[in-house]
Amino acid sequence: MSLWNVCIEQGLMAWLPTTGIVQAIFPTRRGLLSSVRSFIDFLVAEYDAKGPAT
Repeated sequence: MSLWNVCIEQGLMAWLPTTGIVQAIFPTRRGLLSSVRSFIDFLVAEYDAKGPAT
């Protein structure tokens, strides 16, 4: 694993989402890369798993 990947992973692990609305804007589903769709699905799952913020 490269130093860059370690730094990114540690940064993402330390990041805590705040309350609010997250919007993902992309031109069309047909032109959407599968990696981008996977990232959007990941964000949805993480926000759903956290539950409502108190």
